[in-house]
Amino acid sequence: MKVQGTKLLNAISFFVMVAISLPASAQSTDKANTLTEQRDSEKEMDNYLKETQSLQQQYYPNHNNYFIPIFERAKSAGPEIVAIVKQKIQEALDKYAEVITTPKDQLTVHLMAMELMMPATEFTNHKEVVVIDPERDLDMRQLAANEAVQGVTKHFKDAKERATKENERATKENERATKEREKSVQERERATKENERATKENERATKEREKSVQERERATKENERATKENEAMQKRVAEAKANLAKIEARGKEVREKLEKTIDGMEEYMNQLDITLLPKIPQMQDFVKQYIISCKEIERKPNAVGQKFIDAYQKLQK
Repeated sequence: MKVQGTKLLNAISFFVMVAISLPASAQSTDKANTLTEQRDSEKEMDNYLKETQSLQQQYYPNHNNYFIPIFERAKSAGPEIVAIVKQKIQEALDKYAEVITTPKDQLTVHLMAMELMMPATEFTNHKEVVVIDPERDLDMRQLAANEAVQGVTKHFKDAKERATKENERATKENERATKEREKSVQERERATKENERATKENERATKEREKSVQERERATKENERATKENEAMQKRVAEAKANLAKIEARGKEVREKLEKTIDGMEEYMNQLDITLLPKIPQMQDFVKQYIISCKEIERKPNAVGQKFIDAYQKLQK
């Protein structure tokens, strides 16, 4: 039987991969790499696409026009995405190295995998391309291409899950910081009331001193006691303020991390085609996560983000 890519056709595309990867892959790579390393990576992936397209034109000239938009879509996805695609294809080729041996067959696996991620199967199912291994009753190149696409899908799915967990962790940390702030506010209010009580007690002691000498001595002792209580309260207030400052600093750090995540999401929205939103569930999930992130820190979406939100909300009606 033939190994077909129909189960994967709606699972992945270059645009969707980019959207999924932004929170975890694209941003972290930008931070980790130097400008020189980024340029080297871009050059390497550009050379890979050019070499692959050149070999395609050599071995499959009848499909030149068909592959032009596929290579353009791959290039627009960015070097980080192309590098993962190339890596997973190579892993599949290494796995089946004993049966996929010729340069043409190896190239065919690259082309089949890139086509599946559009998604499409015109080239994969073309009579000029299909070759069935009689011993296995399947096309090993299609098997390798399918496994490569599955590897790419898993890579970006895992990246999205990591980003989601990080968001959840940040949310919990923010909630904890909020509770600490509320507790500190209550402590300040209690200290203020204690201070007011001590002040009134001091006033009463002063009046008692005016009555008699004996009462003055008693009032003095009472005043000293009240003063000590006041000092203790002031010390607790100072400690509460110090704790609040630490909590607010942690809350600010969490907010800054989420701000950077949202900045990255908005920056990438400029590259997305909003007309694809109704067709790509993963892009809808991306917009939904963007809405949640903005609400968490009460941030107003930018113009591009608002357009995607409006389009997403229309789909939900």
